[in-house]
Amino acid sequence: MNKASKNNEKTLNVSEISRLYNLDRETVRKRLSIAGIEPQTETAREKFYLVTDELHEALLNEGDPELKAARLRKLTAEANLKELELTVKNGEFAAIAEFAELTHQWIGWLYAKLTIKLPKTAIPKIVKAKDKNTAVYVLQKEIEAVFNEFRANPRKFLDEKQ
Repeated sequence: MNKASKNNEKTLNVSEISRLYNLDRETVRKRLSIAGIEPQTETAREKFYLVTDELHEALLNEGDPELKAARLRKLTAEANLKELELTVKNGEFAAIAEFAELTHQWIGWLYAKLTIKLPKTAIPKIVKAKDKNTAVYVLQKEIEAVFNEFRANPRKFLDEKQ
């Protein structure tokens, strides 16, 4: 337990220090060693350290700055990964391959509508047109109708058979 030195200064052993600072005993030994703090008194089984500001600072020091930076990078990476998983789960983010597949399906649908189905429906109307401007207007309206149909609900056209 607490042992007093000649000047009635408070000393603690490694176990007491580890409980006080909520650190592992090996961590306490390592930090005291790095700080160059020597025990005030020793017995056959224990070392007692004088409680000083230097001891307090050594125990609050998190040690190797590179290790601290690595831990911070690891925590940041883990937080970023969790954030990314959440955005995927909420449907706010998708893989590029997934986006490319959707785009391919939409373009395929538009191509089929504009090059296969549209001519079949638009040509009879264009033939009935009295002049070039009317024919252009009819064609523009037919194309616009295709895009408006797509804009209204693009998911409807996924995997739709052309």
